[in-house]
Amino acid sequence: MIIGHKKQIEFLENILQSENIPQAYLFIGPESVGKFFIAEMFAKALIDGEINLNNDLEDDNTKKQILDLEILQPEIIEKKGVVKIKNIKVERVRDAQKNLALFPMTGKFRILIIDDAQKLNTASQNTLLKTLEEPNKTSVIILIVSEEEKILSTIKSRCRRIDFNLVGLDQIKNGLSGKKGENVLNKIAIYSMGRPGMAKQLLQNDNKIMEQDDVIKELKEIGTMNNIQKFELAENYAKNLPKALKNIELWIWFLRIQAYKNLKDDSRLKIYYTIIDKLENVLQKLKKTGINSRLVLENLFLEL
Repeated sequence: MIIGHKKQIEFLENILQSENIPQAYLFIGPESVGKFFIAEMFAKALIDGEINLNNDLEDDNTKKQILDLEILQPEIIEKKGVVKIKNIKVERVRDAQKNLALFPMTGKFRILIIDDAQKLNTASQNTLLKTLEEPNKTSVIILIVSEEEKILSTIKSRCRRIDFNLVGLDQIKNGLSGKKGENVLNKIAIYSMGRPGMAKQLLQNDNKIMEQDDVIKELKEIGTMNNIQKFELAENYAKNLPKALKNIELWIWFLRIQAYKNLKDDSRLKIYYTIIDKLENVLQKLKKTGINSRLVLENLFLEL
């Protein structure tokens, strides 16, 4: 089920119908908008020699297609309660390159999808560059990227770029129409933050909707917390920074919706955008390496 991205789908289907298939792609856009899902469909269409993207990934050919499809993703580790997403090391890229160099087992191409490719360290990117410069005629590489600035310009210049954007809330609601009640669909549309991938996760798991409820509730309660409670919250957020970033993104999204609903109330509008500015500044700081995330979060919560 594809929600949104009509132009991107048409562009990829034009490639499938072409005799000249580019061998490297850069799917760029926010997390969970559907880049990976569409990359899988595109990869399997290439392998099978199809000229259209197939929504149904669970077809009879799935097992055969996987033989010629490799997916490389960063490793998520948890140590002493702290969750981290590791960089993709050069050794894993080299192993993937060896497989990519082999002749396809069953399909027309061997395909490598690198999810969260911004987690490739510099050595890994330079190693990958060698394959991009001298590609095997039966190989295709698709890089899934949410932070473009972390990708070397030499890699970007050798890839066919496809941009993915946030999808309108109405499109998400229409795409999920009939699968839940109206009130739940409204909540899913808001909590998905314009990201179809996240909307599907929420649709399939009521617990995730409740988790998002708790995240918004937390935002509303920060102003009534004492300093000790704020320090404890900052400590918990710092232990799982990937989750903290997602929570802050949801806060910003939720506050923008509230601001839109109060366009005629200048005083309230000013309050919303003051908080949004603070959250966006903190979000950028937390994405930098070597930052004291706990201290940054403590200062933020003290100001809210």
